[in-house]
Amino acid sequence: MGLLWCAWKTDQVLALGGADPRWARLPTWWEHWREIGRSTRKPARGRIAFFDFDFAGEPGHVGAVLQDNGNGSIVSLEFNTLNGWCAIRGRRVSDILGFGDPAWPEARVPLVASAPRVSRARGRG
Repeated sequence: MGLLWCAWKTDQVLALGGADPRWARLPTWWEHWREIGRSTRKPARGRIAFFDFDFAGEPGHVGAVLQDNGNGSIVSLEFNTLNGWCAIRGRRVSDILGFGDPAWPEARVPLVASAPRVSRARGRG
């Protein structure tokens, strides 16, 4: 759900299949990518990695691919990892059931959003 939240906040949620509550169940979200013909075994930046750490044939975790290292590993952005945190992690491709391949729009979203300025009142004295 963290990936969907980020996509929603940046107006990209349609590329991930929309804001569908069924995606909270990862096997259903993985099946969506397969049904629409946008699943693959090849990692690439911007794809959604569906992890199957216990090799049960169903995903149990998800992350966004930031980098394909070209050596059987990737770097991914993941939520609910490392005791519930969001983290950038290195992962083995062999732990991944497959990748969802979003149709990202051509318009780019800035990597760093500008934060509102906070003014401090000067103290006396």
